[in-house]
Amino acid sequence: MAQLHGKDAAIKKNDVAVALAQEWTIEATLETEQITDFGDDWQAVAGGLAAWSGSMVCFWDPTNTEQKAVHDALITASPTGALTDVDFYINAANYYSGNIVITGVSINVTVSGHIKATFNFEGNGALSYN
Repeated sequence: MAQLHGKDAAIKKNDVAVALAQEWTIEATLETEQITDFGDDWQAVAGGLAAWSGSMVCFWDPTNTEQKAVHDALITASPTGALTDVDFYINAANYYSGNIVITGVSINVTVSGHIKATFNFEGNGALSYN
């Protein structure tokens, strides 16, 4: 089995790479509802709605168009948080794709290092794998 390395990953918005990206995380979940009958010894569940969320971390560069678009989706006078066509690449050929809503922005500044921005998001609709 081939091992994958993070150095081949990327984040792109509308096919343009988000500059200085260094980390991304996606978590997909499925709601369940308990459907256990009286007298059952084991819990039974039925699947419901799927959802996904995640975060991305970049060295902060407010002059980069794509980073600024992610930032401004939340930090504006009338935030919507909505971004379309965001792709999270594992390597050059394989990626997760979907629309997101930015739910949080955290800027981390230290005296001894580069400034980092963390963007938290929720998926808005289906997550696909290509």
